[in-house]
Amino acid sequence: VALTDDGREAPLLLDIATCHRGKGHVLTDGPAEGDQDDWLETEEDALENKNKREAAFPEEVLAKGLTVTLETAEASVDTDRVHILNAIAEMPDLDGVPPAEHLN
Repeated sequence: VALTDDGREAPLLLDIATCHRGKGHVLTDGPAEGDQDDWLETEEDALENKNKREAAFPEEVLAKGLTVTLETAEASVDTDRVHILNAIAEMPDLDGVPPAEHLN
């Protein structure tokens, strides 16, 4: 599914999640609900919890994710790959041949 900010008051947030060696890890755009316990006194406390939680995110997984080349990636269903690439490139026809390269 490709999402856009069109028509939204607030921008969409980007979270990155993985399961590595049997444990779940999440990088969040801002504090997560679990970072903001009722007993916390300040937003700084929630950010400190976020930083502690995210420190365990496996760096090798993040590094590999940052080097992915979407243009050459595969999908279990090829029409999904075509739609995703065209949505990222903001092409008007999601079913058309995706561009080989795009700035997005």
